[in-house]
Amino acid sequence: MNLSNFSKTKKLVMGKLREVATLLLPPLIVKIIKKMMRLLGIPLGYEYVGVYNEYDEAVKIAGFYEQQDVVQAKAQKFDPSSISLIQKKDIDEVEKGIIAAIFYSFSNTHSFSRTIIDFGGEMGIHYLTYLKVCKSPIKWIVVEAPMMANMGRDKWIGNQEIVFTDSLDRSSISDEDIVLLIASGVLQCLDNPYQYLEKMISLRPQFIYLDKLPILQNEESDFISVAHVPHQIYGISYKVPVWFFSSSKMMNFFQLSGYQVVFEFIVPTCKAYLNGKLLLDNYKAIFLKKIL
Repeated sequence: MNLSNFSKTKKLVMGKLREVATLLLPPLIVKIIKKMMRLLGIPLGYEYVGVYNEYDEAVKIAGFYEQQDVVQAKAQKFDPSSISLIQKKDIDEVEKGIIAAIFYSFSNTHSFSRTIIDFGGEMGIHYLTYLKVCKSPIKWIVVEAPMMANMGRDKWIGNQEIVFTDSLDRSSISDEDIVLLIASGVLQCLDNPYQYLEKMISLRPQFIYLDKLPILQNEESDFISVAHVPHQIYGISYKVPVWFFSSSKMMNFFQLSGYQVVFEFIVPTCKAYLNGKLLLDNYKAIFLKKIL
């Protein structure tokens, strides 16, 4: 049996079972089943609890995104043996989107620059994705929280292609044209996402790629919930405040900022359950081009 197909089939079946159980079974039974699934290490999708209008309200319950133990748990996944395993893994759906954004950007720019900003790129996970398919010289700049940026510099010491910084200021990044800015699964974890988007746009990247975004089609305003991240993802369970974005609000922001959507697609591996009920069947990825 093809292990890759088996894994995909297992995820699909488990997803359908969760949906049926949520609809038909009493809440207490659903809670018991979820607890058993957690003990067995079966992922439940992204679990969110509570609805908040202010970020500070959620922080009181969950703490901040840059918690020291969480940062260290993420960093531990990037020892030399882990890097080798990551590079040998098949390209997944999220990586395909990033690769497509990179090649489209380089194929549709008149600039000789090969500079990419990777906002929230952890220890260089997306740089490894690039290396899976291309060995051409590149300048990869990861913008991360100070602790993560320092760890990244230590991990990649001696590599001249990848640089780590903790600031989005132009003086801290590069004097070259920025062809592409990537922000993968990070925008919703920030205290003020639109303030950070304004900083990104001030760098005038030719293209912007945002993925793993929880976007709601029928909401006029954003709201915050608390994500319960299971142990099996980073080897540590934790809570983090997360924004759910209004689609109309975000599209209007980019239009006013001089960016046009080139393509968007769903991220089928991501689901969101709010207070035990399915809220989002998938997250979204958006690829934008500067037109002004």
